[in-house]
Amino acid sequence: MSGSDDRTIKLWDLNTENCLKTILGHSDSVSSLLNLSEMEIASCSKDNTIKLWNYLKGDRIKTLTGDTSPVYCIEKLNEIQIVSGSGNSIKIWDI
Repeated sequence: MSGSDDRTIKLWDLNTENCLKTILGHSDSVSSLLNLSEMEIASCSKDNTIKLWNYLKGDRIKTLTGDTSPVYCIEKLNEIQIVSGSGNSIKIWDI
């Protein structure tokens, strides 16, 4: 998977190098992606949000808001929490 300045998330077949799916939903660049489970990923963006996705369907599950600056990175802490880093804070989120 990859995130881009064009606001998309793309899922790739590494064997064929073909794009399998393009996911839309952010209103600014996608900064980072995180695999949460076999069917779910998280993305963060310069639009100040973190979004959780069912990447097999391309459906947004949830949007986490509350940051006041672009979110640059996310990491999984455990099965129910992620941490994010933005321009002015580090936050822990229950997902």
